[in-house]
Amino acid sequence: MNAVRVARLLGLLARFPDDEIHDGLYAVARFSDGVKARARAAAAVADGDRDGTFGAHVQTRRRDQARALREAPVFEGALERTPQRLSVTLALRANGHDHVACNDVGRYYGFRHDRPCVPKKTGSALRWAAFLLAWVTAAMLPAGAQQIWPAPLDGTYTVPQFRFGDGETLRDLRLHYVTLGKPHRSAAGHVDNAVLVLHGTGGDTNQFLREIYAGVLFVPGGALDATKYFIIITDGIGHGKSAKPSDGMRAQFPRYGYRDMVAAQHSVVADALHVDHLRLVTGTSMGGMHTWLWGEMYPAMMDALMPLASLPVQISGRNRIWRDMIVDALRSDPAYAKGDYQTEPAEGLRAAGDLLWIFGSAPLYNQSQLPTQDAADAYYRDHVRTLASHYDANDLIYQLEASRDYNPQPALGTIVAPLVAINSADDQINPPELGIVDREIGKVKHGRFVLLPITERTRGHGTHTHAEIWQSYLRELLTTTGAR
Repeated sequence: MNAVRVARLLGLLARFPDDEIHDGLYAVARFSDGVKARARAAAAVADGDRDGTFGAHVQTRRRDQARALREAPVFEGALERTPQRLSVTLALRANGHDHVACNDVGRYYGFRHDRPCVPKKTGSALRWAAFLLAWVTAAMLPAGAQQIWPAPLDGTYTVPQFRFGDGETLRDLRLHYVTLGKPHRSAAGHVDNAVLVLHGTGGDTNQFLREIYAGVLFVPGGALDATKYFIIITDGIGHGKSAKPSDGMRAQFPRYGYRDMVAAQHSVVADALHVDHLRLVTGTSMGGMHTWLWGEMYPAMMDALMPLASLPVQISGRNRIWRDMIVDALRSDPAYAKGDYQTEPAEGLRAAGDLLWIFGSAPLYNQSQLPTQDAADAYYRDHVRTLASHYDANDLIYQLEASRDYNPQPALGTIVAPLVAINSADDQINPPELGIVDREIGKVKHGRFVLLPITERTRGHGTHTHAEIWQSYLRELLTTTGAR
């Protein structure tokens, strides 16, 4: 782990205003790639004594991760990320103090050490612990480094009466979103720097708040520098903190489709944030498909479009069949109980997890990482078989079935904003040999298709979130387009 990443890790403080935290000062960080874990950085600092040690211990739900993430000094960079998503909690300990409350020093992935954590009950040891945390973090940043993106701000918008495409209505539809940066208004009073970013199936706003995406695009000097752009990331209907079946309605939740999801995103942008024009709409996978629909449903509302890992046609062929297989596996599991289950249908979810992994995998990369039989078996046992625990059966069924109304093909000619579609040649969901985007892109007035070649850096379908691979095309699109 390099010094920059250590600095991020140490600088991520969050509020615990109501917690009774004995002997601790806590900081929170979220990393991409998998299972939740808990880390604790300890400072052995006696009252009035500045000769302390600073170390870390990581606890996870998996024993092999606990062994790999054993106690080690944080400032030596020994705290490593696992191949899975990691939710890390750091504690800087000082004896004899409790009920610690911290100011926001940098929520989520942001980092600022100009406002150190100040406890409600302050003693000299705890004051020194807070100082040590800020000092060590600042010392590890390279001179002139500007690699941290601004902290995202949470928002929730409630649509009083949302009408779905099939005529069904739902009162008080909850829509969650986050924003980074500040809106800039033109002389006419219109926001002219807003960017809308749309996640994939089963994803949420956190998909983009990761070093591989935000750490490339949202940082100062990045293609979507959050000090220049007003970035809006939404949780689609049925995803994240937005309204979804698992909130309580289960299988009685309205059968939303992709067009409903786009209409809800528009409500967030226009009604909640009062933005009537977007500098860019971009999305990945399902979000890529939504991007095509944005260009058709609101053609005059954006300057540019960039869909990634998607096709501009109705979902069919193998792409439709694997979705059907997952839905059938879930509904056929006796534990599903027509959606009114008390415990998740484990067998159906295991089949779902296996299929999702297969189609999202990247053969070249997977072979390089799992070159032996033992390595592959261990990865299946320790990672693939755990994927089922990440899903709710009803939510997943709804997410997959929502694509039934997706078919931008007939109206591609109505898209007027410049559009650059990007796919990767190792994408198993949108395989290039189909030739679909090559054929259809000519129908878009200002359309261009980029097929990324397979390399050791590509990650199959997941290449869409590895921004360093395709960021040059985004920069070019933004440079060659302007306000319309």
